[in-house]
Amino acid sequence: MQTKSNSGIHQSRLHLSLLLAHCEPKIVNQTLADPQWFAAMKQEYEAFLNNKTWDLVPLPKDRQVVGCKWVFIIKENVDGTVNRFKARLVTKGFHHIVGYDFNETFSPVI
Repeated sequence: MQTKSNSGIHQSRLHLSLLLAHCEPKIVNQTLADPQWFAAMKQEYEAFLNNKTWDLVPLPKDRQVVGCKWVFIIKENVDGTVNRFKARLVTKGFHHIVGYDFNETFSPVI
């Protein structure tokens, strides 16, 4: 059986990351130096405080802290220009225990 590879025909691989005009950071240290990303992180933190999303409570001795992670997204306009920098703080939900780490869930799906 003759294949493309045997015949020396290779398709070039298109890396979509080369088409992106802007790169989204993967780690927090990259964002702290950039004032636009820092402002997005501050906006997310202030939204948590204004909406009273969380309560600061003492950690019980037999429990570990549920971790969290920053997710960074660049929102673009139709023409490819940057609309805004968006930062979200999300918890690592696979560490949660029902009834201990949370009592209720919220899903914004209609």
